[in-house]
Amino acid sequence: MATADLTVLGLGRAEASASAYVAEIQRRLAAQDRVRYRMHAMGTSLEGATADILAVVAELHRVPLDLGLPRAYSVLKLDERTDKPGQTLDDKVASVRALLESEDGYGAEVPSPARPDHPDADDGGAGHADGAFGGHDHPAPAEPPTVAEAQALDAPAGDLRAGDEYVGGVVRATRLGVVVARDAGASAFVPVDDLHGEPPSVGATLAVRVVGVDARGHARAAPTG
Repeated sequence: MATADLTVLGLGRAEASASAYVAEIQRRLAAQDRVRYRMHAMGTSLEGATADILAVVAELHRVPLDLGLPRAYSVLKLDERTDKPGQTLDDKVASVRALLESEDGYGAEVPSPARPDHPDADDGGAGHADGAFGGHDHPAPAEPPTVAEAQALDAPAGDLRAGDEYVGGVVRATRLGVVVARDAGASAFVPVDDLHGEPPSVGATLAVRVVGVDARGHARAAPTG
């Protein structure tokens, strides 16, 4: 697993607008299933195998040329770790949020990724206009937060499985969400966006249904009441 950030610039345009080739880049990303992607204000984040990322980047780099522009200039930042081979884009964000939370108890607000209303971005970035991951067979994770943050909030799933329902006690409450424990060895993370009204405090009980368990053994749940 590798993560990357890409900006494609088409040079030689008669107009300042980059919407034509940015839109085409978005279409090509949506048509592939090799990498996951997310558009932000200054480019596109990519996630997948290094070879797949490089292959997709090579195709996206040619988009301005395919549309008749005389020059394409691309900037790629590629990050691959051997100590954390499965690290995702969401994991990187979660680690920073966890650090901020540990510094002040309840954490600091972290702005969500920018979501341009349309692909006419000043930097010629590419990606999915709503800022979510895209591509066939790659469902978009909810943002924020994601299951990855359950790790930072100490929510081991234990023997919980998707579809399990239980009434548990809130053992941790933060601005990201709450951790609801079924017992000492099994708990699930409920994002604040899924809670209705004021988040419950530590010690309260909450009926939840497990939505999913990630590869690291951390569960995400949603209230059933």
